[in-house]
Amino acid sequence: MRFGILSFDITLVAEKVISILSFGKGELSSIPFIEKVVSKGFKHIELSLDVLQVFPMLLDERSLKWISHKVKDRVFTVTAHLPLWGLEPSWINERIRKASIETIIDSIKTIENFLHPEYYVFHIAGKQVSEFTMLSYKYSFIKNALKIFSKIAVKSIFEIIDETDIDKRRIACETIEFPYDLTLNVINETGTSFLIDTGHVLSGQCGEMNLYKMIEENVDTIAGFHIHDGYIRKDVKGNVIWRDHLPLGEGDLDVIKFFNLLKEIRFSGPLVFELSLEDALKSLKYIKEVYGEIP
Repeated sequence: MRFGILSFDITLVAEKVISILSFGKGELSSIPFIEKVVSKGFKHIELSLDVLQVFPMLLDERSLKWISHKVKDRVFTVTAHLPLWGLEPSWINERIRKASIETIIDSIKTIENFLHPEYYVFHIAGKQVSEFTMLSYKYSFIKNALKIFSKIAVKSIFEIIDETDIDKRRIACETIEFPYDLTLNVINETGTSFLIDTGHVLSGQCGEMNLYKMIEENVDTIAGFHIHDGYIRKDVKGNVIWRDHLPLGEGDLDVIKFFNLLKEIRFSGPLVFELSLEDALKSLKYIKEVYGEIP
């Protein structure tokens, strides 16, 4: 199995930026970040395309050409996470939606000029839409609103495909703070792929779902996984507490059951830790302790 990790830790990037601004020395590049995680044994890198708007020098032409050569030399494989910060691809305000889609399209075109990622991770809804899942209105009203948003997401995905001409299966819709059944509807209507985020599912962000059943039901459409631990609990007062992006072993992920299931379905895609390098290495150590070596 291919374990992967994000290409850079945004906290480390921010520290580097502050250092450069403070002392006027140094440069910001994705290459040292990627070299470091590869030296730790990771064979897959997921590029966060939000940096194209925030720190574009991390994915400038030099960096992309370097990554491309490494991929061709089979040093590591690559996927890309489409921008999500501040974007609303399923929002009812058409100007906001169009601007979001234009940002996503531009990022794909930028990357495709140099690379051919296995897939692009896509959030079908932004924070504004996700907030509808937490409103105190009647469930029927919220559900109907979310159905409308899911239809808009379908429209946006088709626009992305038309403008970029990429294979629809290379768009992988992630389990996010949005109902699982509506996410599946979007995938089925667009012919895109499915990306299961273990921590999001375990923390109840897409409803009360069984992670392992979800995997079994979607074998043919799963492109990849985001791996981190999570849970949902109630405190003594009945307040709901949920956590995600935890190292494995600190939440409810049944590591033995999970990896046995992946072997059973012969999953061959990447397993990307959405964790810091320290927590990803801690998680790998935990897997080996609990499960043993994984082929």
